[in-house]
Amino acid sequence: TVSPDGRLIHDQRYPVNELGSKFDHPPAKQPFHRQVARTIFWLQAKYPGLEVLLSKLDVDAAFQNIPIAEDDVCEFATQLPGASLGIQGDVIALYLVLSFGWVGSPGEYQIWGTASQQFFQNHSPEKPEWNGHHPFSNLVLVDDHIHIEVDVGIRIFMSARLGEESIRLLLGQGAVNDEKKGEEGEWTPTKIIWGLLYDTHALTVALPQPKIIKAAFVLADDNLDEPLDRLLIHTLQVLRGNGTYWSIVQPMVAPEMAVVDRLLAMAREGSPYVHWTGTAQDGAVALADLRDSIELLRLLVGLPDRWASDFNVALAGLLTPSEQLTLPGAAQRARWVSSDATLEYF
Repeated sequence: TVSPDGRLIHDQRYPVNELGSKFDHPPAKQPFHRQVARTIFWLQAKYPGLEVLLSKLDVDAAFQNIPIAEDDVCEFATQLPGASLGIQGDVIALYLVLSFGWVGSPGEYQIWGTASQQFFQNHSPEKPEWNGHHPFSNLVLVDDHIHIEVDVGIRIFMSARLGEESIRLLLGQGAVNDEKKGEEGEWTPTKIIWGLLYDTHALTVALPQPKIIKAAFVLADDNLDEPLDRLLIHTLQVLRGNGTYWSIVQPMVAPEMAVVDRLLAMAREGSPYVHWTGTAQDGAVALADLRDSIELLRLLVGLPDRWASDFNVALAGLLTPSEQLTLPGAAQRARWVSSDATLEYF
């Protein structure tokens, strides 16, 4: 969903973030898309013939629900031009809660998100003979609470009620984003989860069209055009981050990121550009590989009539090979292929 509200980001890179590290705070553990697929297959195996449905709850202004110590407020102050707020002169903004921009915010918020999740997962439904015996379970990524349930008895309604209770209990009565709940809270077989479109009927996961359009915008950066002699580190970082995301539904993207990693390794502190290391031939090979990768990626996003197939993968594709072999009938369909190493090319 698109939010009409803006979000203030406090640039605390210097000096606040330099005084510490994210490792000084609890880890901001993130779930994987593989866990969504795994849960869907598990429910289908446990309750054959019943529908698996998806729902989302969003925490309203997540970081802003966590106060900081009074003695630390001075480190979370910033000066803003008053004109941007319709005020003459400058404005001093004081953050009394976790800010977007502080290196410790994700980890400190994670404590509350995990506590909410553990409260939720320590409950099982009433009348399990009607509503399923297994405990409730969800996946939490910062402010996104993902619920995956089988439509048996009144289980989905109990899960939704308990999910809201778990958020309000830890973060306050106003912590559930009711507007987003109306848009994303409905139990449906299709749902966008962490940027990807899941379908529990078709057992597929796809990159939504707006995300593919964004991919085309990223790849249209003129810094990726010839002659590629002044490559910006930031351009490659944006490409690498997005490439990791695209590769979930289009596996052929992943190998193309190897050349981006090779070029990012040539970064030099204080310089915005790639600095070539090694021989001239090494640099020429790296550039040639990058050209081929960019051409392939631009081709993929440049064929809209193929998006539905090129950026769509079977849900089983998110599992590891060993997990895939546990799916019904998968072991019987598997074919083992082997070869011998050779010193010669044929």
